Amino acid sequence: MDRFRSRSSRNHRRPPTRLRLLATRLILLLALVTASFTLIQCRQVGDRLTGVGVGQFKRKDSCFKECGKEYREDLKDEERLNRGEVRECGDDLSCLAIEEARHQAALQTIEAALVTCLNGCHNQGGGGSDR
Repeated sequence: MDRFRSRSSRNHRRPPTRLRLLATRLILLLALVTASFTLIQCRQVGDRLTGVGVGQFKRKDSCFKECGKEYREDLKDEERLNRGEVRECGDDLSCLAIEEARHQAALQTIEAALVTCLNGCHNQGGGGSDR
C-alpha cells in the first residue's frame, strides 16, 4: 500500500487555495496600477523630437504665397508697360515687333523668377548641403 500511496502523492497537485488566487490577482492589479501611473506621467513630446516642425510648413506656405504675389505684381507691371509701349509705337510695325520681342523676353524672365522663388521655398528651413 505504501507503493500506491507514494505514486499517487507525486501525481497529485493541490488545487490553488483562495489565498494564492487572491495574491495572484493582487499582484496583477498592482502591476496594472503601476503601468497606468507610469503612462499618465508621460508628457507630450514637442515637434522638435522628430526634427520636423509644424512651423516649417507654415513658413513654406507663406513663402509660396509671397512668390505668387510677386509674380502677379510683376505680370501686372509688365502688361501695363507693354500697353504703354504699344500705344507709343502706333502703326510702326518694326517698333511693334521690337516691343513684342521685349515683352516675350520679360514674360520669360518673370516666369524664371517665379520658378526660382518657388524652388527657394522648397529648401526653406530644411538645412543645407555642403556640395
